[in-house]
Amino acid sequence: MHCESYLARMLILRFPLFTFALLLLSMSIGAEEMGIEEAIELRQATFKSLKAEVKNLKEAMGDEPADSAAVREPAEKIVANAKRLVGAFPEGSYEGDTRAKEKIWKKWDDFEKRQQKLIADAEQVLAASNAGSQDDVKKSFKILAKNCKGCHMRYRQAF
Repeated sequence: MHCESYLARMLILRFPLFTFALLLLSMSIGAEEMGIEEAIELRQATFKSLKAEVKNLKEAMGDEPADSAAVREPAEKIVANAKRLVGAFPEGSYEGDTRAKEKIWKKWDDFEKRQQKLIADAEQVLAASNAGSQDDVKKSFKILAKNCKGCHMRYRQAF
């Protein structure tokens, strides 16, 4: 036993890239093996956080001139939340306490493209906030919001 824990510590300390790769592998396996209830809970928590960060971003963009840190922080969280949604829609997770339509899995390719576009759009908002251009933040935010609305109209139940 002692030998195994020593070996694990040595790998972690001496090979941080190996450790990082193992961490990424375990995260991807976890998302694929996520149960339906866990997936629904993750989605709901993530969308709730996204909604709050969009509100924070809107408020920060309303300031003249905008505080770049106040814009950057919600933009970073929006990117993280968008990425967290990948893998959170296992097949069959339209049943239960969720607003996800079954149509997601029938049009999976379109849904997946929209997820990737959400990430790319969120990264554009973040890039604009890092550049300090309030006009670019507003333009990229409009694109992000349009993508969100389009996906919700197609794939989210209204109740």
